[in-house]
Amino acid sequence: ITIYPGIVKKPEEEFRGWLSENSIYIDDRVATLDQSLLVHHAVVNQGSVVRAQIDGDGLAWGVHVEMGGDGTGSYGKRGVRVFRKGFSVTTYNILTGGASQGWNGTSPYESELAYYLQGPDRKQHTIWKNRRHLVANALMGSDVAMLNEATDSQVDFISDTTSMDVACYKKKRGEYDGSAILYDRNVFTVVDTLTKYIKGGTNGVVVAAMLGHVTSGVHVVFVGLHLKAGYAEHEQTRILQFRTAMALVGSWLDGVSDYSMVVAGDLNSDYKASHASLVADVVPEFGLRNAATEAGGLPGSGMNEYTPTYNFHHASVFDYVLLSEQLYVRSMTTEPIGSHRSPNDTHGSDHFPVTCSVSF
Repeated sequence: ITIYPGIVKKPEEEFRGWLSENSIYIDDRVATLDQSLLVHHAVVNQGSVVRAQIDGDGLAWGVHVEMGGDGTGSYGKRGVRVFRKGFSVTTYNILTGGASQGWNGTSPYESELAYYLQGPDRKQHTIWKNRRHLVANALMGSDVAMLNEATDSQVDFISDTTSMDVACYKKKRGEYDGSAILYDRNVFTVVDTLTKYIKGGTNGVVVAAMLGHVTSGVHVVFVGLHLKAGYAEHEQTRILQFRTAMALVGSWLDGVSDYSMVVAGDLNSDYKASHASLVADVVPEFGLRNAATEAGGLPGSGMNEYTPTYNFHHASVFDYVLLSEQLYVRSMTTEPIGSHRSPNDTHGSDHFPVTCSVSF
C-alpha cells in the first residue's frame, strides 16, 4: 500500500481502539502517533492504495508503507513491527536473606558468599538489609516477578516496596527459602494457583499461577522453578526435575499446550557449558523456547542466549525465561556483569534479574 498526501482525513475511533491494543515499532523505536496512523491504514487496507492520509495536526504525509498479515512490514526504508500489547516479567534469584530462623544478621547463603569476597567490607554487600533496595529497584516496573531463594521476610519486603501482590509462594522441603510469583494487580488478576513439591529425591518446588490479563482477557500461566545446583553430574537431575514439574503443571491444566505460558527461574543449567542439554534439547519438547535466543536477533536487544545471568564463582547463564508459541519477545534485558563478584554496590544478588517484555 502506498499512502499519498492529499485529502484531509481525521483519526477514526477504530484507529484509537487498534492503537490501545497494539505496540508499533519502526526499527527499534516506538512509532509516533502519526506514524502509527499510517501503519494502521496499511494494515486495514492491505492490497489497496490509499491516496490520502492526514495526521492529527492536519498535515499531509507521503510515505510508502507496506504491511503483511504477520504484523511486519516497511515504513519507507525502515522496518515495522506491530505487536499486540502484553506484559513484562522478571525472573530473579534474590539470594536468601532477611530476618528468619534466628539468624544473626546473615543467612547461611550470605555467610558463604561473604567468605569468598575480598576487602574489609566484604560482608556488607551480602547482608539483605544492605542490598534489598537494589533487588526491589530491579523489579520496579515489572508486571510479574518470579523469585527464587526467597524467604518470608524477603517476599513481604518486595511486595510492600513494589506494591505487587503475592500470587503464590512455597518453600523447598525442609528449607527456609523457596519460590514466589508476584504480580501487578492493575495488569493481572489471579485465576488459579498451584504449589507442589517436585518429588524424586530432591527438595525442589514448582509454583504456578494462572493470571488473567486485564486489558486483553487472555489467561497466562506463569511457572516458577529453581532446579538443582551443580555441574555436569547434576544435569540429569535437573532434567528429571523439569519433566516432573511440567507434568504436574500439565495435570493441573489438563493440557499445557492450550495456554499462553511463561516458565522462568534459576534452572542452574549453564547454557554455555558443553554438558548443558536441558534448555536446548528438553525444553522444546514442551512447546517452549528460550526467549533470550529470540531476543538476540532483535534490534537494540540487551541480551542473547550467552549473556551471563550469574557472577560469583564464575560467569554463567543460569536464569531463563521460556515462552510458549502464543507469546512473542519484544525486548529482553539484564544487568551488566561488571568487574567484581556479585553481590556488590550495584548488584543486589549473585544472580542478575532477567526482564522480558512479552506480546501476545
